[in-house]
Amino acid sequence: MTIQESTAVRPERYEVHDLADDIRGEYYKLVIFKSYKSSLSDLLSFFDQVFSGTVIIDTLFSAGNNSNRFLKAVVTDGKMDPLSVEVVSCRRHHPVRAFSNNCIMQDPDGLEASVLVRTQKQLLLKGVSI
Repeated sequence: MTIQESTAVRPERYEVHDLADDIRGEYYKLVIFKSYKSSLSDLLSFFDQVFSGTVIIDTLFSAGNNSNRFLKAVVTDGKMDPLSVEVVSCRRHHPVRAFSNNCIMQDPDGLEASVLVRTQKQLLLKGVSI
């Protein structure tokens, strides 16, 4: 799936992409936090009322590149269940992580404002998955 094929909403603090069947796995949507100010509470009632499914959330811009980078949450009828949120492992070459990194590198200004160190920013801009 290319970025041009995804459905993206670009609010100020996060970006949401529908995931294609070939990379989705158990996740229907990818949410990318776009600011160090992003929070889960922003997403509690964000989704369309007809959407129900599991989402994966990339907190790279707010939490950095660590073992807590990816979270998953269950959404039912457009409402995210805060009790369903849990940390998930998403290895460096996992298709969802690679797709997220590709989306992130399309926003160099947002990347520059993130909590990442300079080396991590340069790697992402060169297309290296971190």
